[in-house]
Amino acid sequence: MNILFIHPCDIRYPGGADTWISEVAIGLKEKGHGVCILYSKYGDVNLYCSRNVFKNLKKHGVEVDACRYVKLVRGFPILDPLTLYRKLAYYDIVYFMAYPPNEVTLTFLRNVIRTPIISGFHTMLNPDYSLLHKLYSPIYFKLYGNFDALHVLNKWTYYVFVKKYGIDSEKVFFIPNGVNMSLYYIENNPGDKFYVLFTGRLEKDKGADILCRIIAEFNNNYPELMKDVEFLIAGTGLYKDAVKKLGERYKNVRYLGLVNKEDLRKTYARSSVYLIPSRSEVMPFRVLEAMASGLPVVGSNIPGLRDLINDENLGKLIIDGEITEFCRAIIYYYSLWKYSPKDYFKIRGEIRLQVARNYGWEQIIVKLENMFRVVLRNKS
Repeated sequence: MNILFIHPCDIRYPGGADTWISEVAIGLKEKGHGVCILYSKYGDVNLYCSRNVFKNLKKHGVEVDACRYVKLVRGFPILDPLTLYRKLAYYDIVYFMAYPPNEVTLTFLRNVIRTPIISGFHTMLNPDYSLLHKLYSPIYFKLYGNFDALHVLNKWTYYVFVKKYGIDSEKVFFIPNGVNMSLYYIENNPGDKFYVLFTGRLEKDKGADILCRIIAEFNNNYPELMKDVEFLIAGTGLYKDAVKKLGERYKNVRYLGLVNKEDLRKTYARSSVYLIPSRSEVMPFRVLEAMASGLPVVGSNIPGLRDLINDENLGKLIIDGEITEFCRAIIYYYSLWKYSPKDYFKIRGEIRLQVARNYGWEQIIVKLENMFRVVLRNKS
């Protein structure tokens, strides 16, 4: 198969969708398929982007091509329709990242060119938080219902399309994210500190404000644990200064800034529990990476996380904003680490095994490859 991936943003940005498109493109190329990624140069290149992404893709034989775009005041960039038209005709199948309002252009082109189009939902509208999203939702779901197939990463999104909007279940493929298990490991030495790790964008949708409240309440209510428990925060964003101030106020808060992938894997391995108080997630790579290192997860009880933490042995999910419950969950794992290290590391081994069974990139790539074949067969 010759496969075209379309992403309206800069694939050098270290987000979930950008990581996915690189990993999958390389995986499919290694299985003998022709692969091209069409992307735009929209994104905060200076702050976040990695120059090594293109080098790695080209090393594996993946073609990378930039597309012109127009950026309106709100929303994502709109890709150039003429470039899309010319590209689509040269490929057997197209995978388009569902970033509005490009679905309008792709819907029109789908009626002109017979190339089947799969749309992947790596982010979703949030009508509960945004009036604009609420107003646009009916158009959004109506347009995507006309695509040849939809790829979703969690059960909640599958339910939305199939149950709420009545889209044929045979057109909706539920295939989660994957992780390269060979890159992650567990340090079996308990050490002298219990490390609570947060990684990711320090923004409100990722619960950075909730993170700050958790740290403050934990240290204020359990000052006797401050000598044993240390909070590690990796990432940057709007709440960076707030985290730095917490580091000045409490000796057990360490802000790591932006951390490269190799150092991040070492940080996962030596940490003790993974904290993710997000308000919205589709299926975060950072949780899969943490679990691949055997870390129990303390996170928000939201779609995406519920798919990954579907067993109480894997972690604890807390109702959004319940700061005290987040603290209690951290203490639960701290007590295991402190007083029952054998049981604690047994849990970590089970977590890593669970991820290897269900989320290794090898089996995920096979499922995606099968999806492409089914869509091509149905189209023909």
